[in-house]
Formats: sequence, C-alpha cells, structure tokens
Amino acid sequence: MSDVQLLRARRRYRALLREANELEERGQKDETVDLELEKLECEYPVLKEIRGPVKEISSMGSNNTKTETKEKQSCEDVSHPILTTGNSPGPVRNASVGSSMVTESLSRDESNQRSNDIPKQDRPEIVPSLGRGVNFVFSALSLWNEAHLPSSLSISSYLIILAITIGIAFLHMHGIDPNTPYGRFFSPVLFASLVHIGTLFSIHLKSPGRISKAMLLIYFVFDYLPSLVFIFVVYVLAGIGIRYMEYPLLN
Repeated sequence: MSDVQLLRARRRYRALLREANELEERGQKDETVDLELEKLECEYPVLKEIRGPVKEISSMGSNNTKTETKEKQSCEDVSHPILTTGNSPGPVRNASVGSSMVTESLSRDESNQRSNDIPKQDRPEIVPSLGRGVNFVFSALSLWNEAHLPSSLSISSYLIILAITIGIAFLHMHGIDPNTPYGRFFSPVLFASLVHIGTLFSIHLKSPGRISKAMLLIYFVFDYLPSLVFIFVVYVLAGIGIRYMEYPLLN
C-alpha cells in the first residue's frame, strides 16, 4: 500500500463521511455511501480513526445547515443524482455502480501518478538536440564567411618567410649542421610560425573580437598549411640554387 493510494482513499473517505452526515441530518440514509465507507474501511483500517473528528466537525456545522433554504437543498439533491433513500428500490444496483465509480477513479489517479513518476532521462530531450543543431548551423555559417574573407596573411609576410627560408638554407649548407640540436633550432618552419604568431597578434590589436575558433581553423587550413608547402619548395630550390652557384656546370 503506497502513500499516494492511502492519501486518495483518505480524501474519498472524508467526502463520503460528509455526505453521510448531511443525509443523517435530513433524516435520510443512503446504502451506497455506507457500502463505500465499509469497503474503504476494510481496505484501509487506518481510516476508522477519521470517523470521530469528521463527525465532530459536521455536528458543529449542523446548526448552519438547518437554516438553509429549500432551494439549496434541492440543488444538493440534484448534484448527487446517484444517492437514493432507504425506501428507494434496487439498493444493490446503486451500490455496484458506486463501487465501480470508485475503482475507476482510483485506477485513473494511479495511471496519472505513474506517468508523473517517469524519470526525466527516459523522456526525449528535444531542447538540447535543437540547441546543438542551431550551434552547428551557426558554426557552419561562420566557417563559410571566414573562408570567403581575404587572406589574413599578407604578401609582406610571405616575403619575410621567403627571405628567412633562403637564409636558413644557406646557413645549413655553410655553417650549421641541420642534424645537430643547434641546427634543428634554426628551422624555417619555426621562424615561419613566429611570423604567423605576429600576424595573429596584429589582427588582435586591430580588432579584438576578430579572432575566433572559426577564424583560427580557416587560418590554419588556408594560410598556415600553404605556408609550410611554400617553405618546403623554397628551401629545396634555395639549396639547389646555392649548389649551382658554388659548383657551376662544366661545359
């Protein structure tokens, strides 16, 4: 027996007690109400303790009930069409109808309670998935816009990378062994990366809100990676040119 079922049965028991007391004050009796009360008392023996307090409350309000007009009494009779007096025929049929209504209401309440007790994790999360979809669309649009903007790496930066690559190629051939740790420090990729950092820093100074994740991704794909290819080509051609100048081809 759950607390929710006991609470519903207690509310139903109180309502039936009030109806029985009102009928008793008017000198009437309804066997349907008595049968429902007995049924609830059999299922929930704790409800027998409520009969005393409810009777006291109903006796305190009996004086006010006696002073009501006949119109109000007629309205009360209309609002309870199932209730019948002790002299009315067919009490067994009325009792069965009342008990079926009680069981239907209890089953309805239990189904509603089960639907409310469904954990939140079992319910479909529509809002988070919608938010992720919106974020994906905005990210795609920002990447599209960044891809169609002019390159952030200027021609002067490419000229600086060209000069640094040729100079390091000359040092690797005449003064520094590129296989040593000291020679690896003088790498054209390292100095080109410093040029890229300086370019991004100047962009940040000019427009602080310009740098974003989309901007860095587009810069890496369309500026940084092509500059590495440019460094490799220039380094190879510079080495070939220096060797050709030092050891000219014999006719």
